[in-house]
Amino acid sequence: MHAAIWGHAEDAFPQLHAAGKLTAFDVSDKWDSPLWQTLVPHLDFAFASAPQEDEALRLKMKAIVARGAGVVIVTLGENGSIAWDGVQFWRQAPEQVTVIDTMGAGDSFIAGFLCGWSAGMTLPQAMAQGTACAAQTIQYHGAW
Repeated sequence: MHAAIWGHAEDAFPQLHAAGKLTAFDVSDKWDSPLWQTLVPHLDFAFASAPQEDEALRLKMKAIVARGAGVVIVTLGENGSIAWDGVQFWRQAPEQVTVIDTMGAGDSFIAGFLCGWSAGMTLPQAMAQGTACAAQTIQYHGAW
């Protein structure tokens, strides 16, 4: 199950995760959300966004996995994406395309990533697929 911060579905995650269902949640750029404390132990994948990678971001990502998330993935807009799986950081460069409208890019990344992961792709492969999906989305007006 995947949901985002605006969906108000977080109460379902503990039971779904305990039942062995794949769980993913997008907190977007809401780094001060209390969900980082309460929801994280029930997530296979925690998604967020930030403008760039720096040491402070890497420390936040490590803390999220230490609190129980399987993997945390942060989309970085024109700077690609980064994931922390508790062992190493994985980075994915953006695809070079003509950007028309970035609306829906993060959602497209997550959808592509989760489809790839569910089909048996590795973490880097799923990140590349998510990036390819986002690259398609940003080439159109009003992608939502």
